[in-house]
Amino acid sequence: MNRISTIIHRSFLVLILIIAALPLAAGDLETEIDAIAKGAIDSGMAPGLSIAVARAGEVIHAAGYGLADIENDVTVNAGTNFRIASITKCFTAAAIMQLVEAEKIELSDAITKYIPDYNTHGHSITVQQLLNHTAGIPNYTEIEAKDRTAWRRHRNHEEMRTVFEDKELDFEPGMSWHYSNSGYYLLGMIIEKVSGVSYQEYLDAHLIAPAGLSNTQYGGQRPLIDKRCRGYRRTETGWVNADPISMTTPFSAGAVRSTATDLVTWHRALTDGTLLTSEAYRDMVTVVPFPKGLGAHSYANGFYHGKLDGHHKITHPGGIEGFSTQLSYYPDEDLTIAVLINRQDVLCAPIEHQVARAVLGLPQPEPKDLPLTAQEIDGMIGSYFLGSMGIHLTEKDGKLQLAIDGFIPPMDLLYQGNSELWLALDPDTRISIEGAGSPAAQARLMFMDMEMIGVRQE
Repeated sequence: MNRISTIIHRSFLVLILIIAALPLAAGDLETEIDAIAKGAIDSGMAPGLSIAVARAGEVIHAAGYGLADIENDVTVNAGTNFRIASITKCFTAAAIMQLVEAEKIELSDAITKYIPDYNTHGHSITVQQLLNHTAGIPNYTEIEAKDRTAWRRHRNHEEMRTVFEDKELDFEPGMSWHYSNSGYYLLGMIIEKVSGVSYQEYLDAHLIAPAGLSNTQYGGQRPLIDKRCRGYRRTETGWVNADPISMTTPFSAGAVRSTATDLVTWHRALTDGTLLTSEAYRDMVTVVPFPKGLGAHSYANGFYHGKLDGHHKITHPGGIEGFSTQLSYYPDEDLTIAVLINRQDVLCAPIEHQVARAVLGLPQPEPKDLPLTAQEIDGMIGSYFLGSMGIHLTEKDGKLQLAIDGFIPPMDLLYQGNSELWLALDPDTRISIEGAGSPAAQARLMFMDMEMIGVRQE
């Protein structure tokens, strides 16, 4: 369950250390990927790590590194089972698209058609808006971020709804974007209402079995799960076990478990017609834009759109107690990469980026630090808005800093020339200013594999 806004502050300092620590060996691809993974383990990023890479439906690399269970000295392999956290949203979105194909749901339907007593605060909220995080429903993982003791006990749907339902909407539905696990929780309830079976039963029958996934399941604590990986967090004195969590909290927003090899198989089943028609898959990965003048987000239905050095990618990260995950698909190259680690509150996107660059033959980033003139700084500083979410450029000691509402505090940027800046602590977070100095200027942001456009406001 990707608690982006709560993990990002702690992740950045770790990211730059890991990026610097990951060696790239010359030679064949297998050697390069092994070097990336072993570098991550040696740097202390996580106890264990699993990577699978598939090209044109063929798995070209699948391996595990480090430990799945520190206490019992159990190693990770390609079949080790991890919590996949918010990659679960891809499964939930696919289930909704199947029900759309079966003419049991329309994306334009108001959610009160399926949850009649839901408090929408006088607004109409659609299924589509839940899918792409534009509903404005407050995110329950942020609401409970300071005290997560309730996450240890089992809660039913009514108890979970009370966490977020009666809180005012973050914004008018359809007019801004903010990541919300609450919306995906409600989608799970809609799947159960329409299908007449539990969310778990629906996944088993309509997604997991047809896709031929050998070790993917709703991740309850009681069932015996083959090669179950244990999750950890890092303290000043070393590794400790992750806090317990009942899967009734993440539910359809983050409760699925899987393996790296199953995940690349799963994505192939999405694209080859096994689970969805080509038209339904196209709808699933199509971004519904904001009204004109409100900027642009890049979240479709269960997937982000982004770019890595100009290569289009469709992707989703995940983070939950004990685990961090990334599943990415590069459609032009028909390349799928799954990366799973058993540590929470650290992004594993840098590993995925390095693996992708190795497969695609791309160089690793080498940031410049070019000077900025006072005129250039004056033309770039300001606030750029994606709906109601602010992307802020400010100046400090002759350098520009980036802050994003709800995500990161002001952090130094490095100027690359041509109105493009990279975050000093993560060169894959990039912002380019379009039409600097004009009241109609825009900022194009690449952040955590999301591509977004903010419209400048004075």
